[in-house]
Amino acid sequence: MKKRDPRYAFSYARVSDPRQAQKDVSVPEQLRKIREYADREGIIILREFTDLGKSAYRDDVKRDEFERMIQEAKGDPRVSLILVHDMSRFVRRRAKAVLIKADLAQYGVRVIPVLNPYDSSTIAGPYRLARAMGIDVDEFPFRRIKGLILEIAGRVTIVLNSNLPEWLKRFVLAHELGHRQMSPRGMGYFFLAEHTLMEPRVEYEANRYAVELLTWGDEPEVNETLEQFAARVGLPVEMIRYKIIR
Repeated sequence: MKKRDPRYAFSYARVSDPRQAQKDVSVPEQLRKIREYADREGIIILREFTDLGKSAYRDDVKRDEFERMIQEAKGDPRVSLILVHDMSRFVRRRAKAVLIKADLAQYGVRVIPVLNPYDSSTIAGPYRLARAMGIDVDEFPFRRIKGLILEIAGRVTIVLNSNLPEWLKRFVLAHELGHRQMSPRGMGYFFLAEHTLMEPRVEYEANRYAVELLTWGDEPEVNETLEQFAARVGLPVEMIRYKIIR
């Protein structure tokens, strides 16, 4: 097996008030979880940043270490990841988090919360989830089928159409994982039709699962159109109805 090149990261931990450390997740505990995740994933942490007694919600509170980390991450070509315990340690206000993450993305840096590492911004997240579920993922140049899931001799495999772009492979993989979760026995396939007025319940449930998985923690912003939201989270716009319609 070819050895994967090492990935380099900064880590960040924070508590709003040092007195909360006993009832909240302390900085040492946050860093311990981050280090464990980095060890499992073969990630090298170049530097750890911490802020004590600093709110991640108020804009008038200056987080010196946080701001230093952001600037150094953008300036260090080795750094491709920022690891945090959970997103509330990074930024509590979702709109602000989106802006900071978008800015970092321009420099090739992603933020990963280690408590929910299945990052929906790339296909790697669904791949990791498949691996955690004991499911193999393969590819084949199908003519019409975009993906299928099958079980042979107790081994489950999801096969993706190798001709698909990466963003669509990501969705199809999440869809097939939905099939496994909702109807774990048997075999199925997924073919995305542009104008579907009726759909089997199993397909509806798999689409709903995929959309919820890939948009976990994201909602449309104020004044954001569905087209803009779909582009931001990397989903086909026709799939956003599963996020909006309850």
